[in-house]
Amino acid sequence: MSEKLELLLNQIELEKEYYSFFEGGQLLKIVGNKAKDTYVFFLKLNSNIDINLYSHFLELLKNKYSNFSVSIVIEVENINSEYVNDYYKYFIGLYSQESSLLQMFMNSTFKLNDNELIIEVSNLAEKMKFDSIKIKLEKDLSSCGFDFKISSYVDSDKGLETVEEINKEL
Repeated sequence: MSEKLELLLNQIELEKEYYSFFEGGQLLKIVGNKAKDTYVFFLKLNSNIDINLYSHFLELLKNKYSNFSVSIVIEVENINSEYVNDYYKYFIGLYSQESSLLQMFMNSTFKLNDNELIIEVSNLAEKMKFDSIKIKLEKDLSSCGFDFKISSYVDSDKGLETVEEINKEL
């Protein structure tokens, strides 16, 4: 791991047992805004890190630099697709704090095809709601090293798929 990254891990007092997950990694740069109240830490890692370590790392970073708004952007050499579901649930959980309706997507079925994450929804209303967070979710996942395009589709076997069918039910 680069000296800069090791220095950062020491400064935020990350437990030594987690250092191995950052092995071979680099702190590429730290970018602040003109007002010097927002900082983005850019890292390059060999692979994605577990969601629990990610949230712990981010929490330590925010605690250490509590006078600033802090975020991280992680570039990875090898995407670990095993972690996609955990990160997906993590971000849906965060969004649900602002809009509890989004909780319905917590256990959505999805497929991963190449660089596309395809989310299954039950009806057109759900699709419209999911599509309202799609760009934000793409951005958040990308900042964690998952550079996926996200799309959604209605599973016609699970629910109503058109406005006309919804109106018939009413």
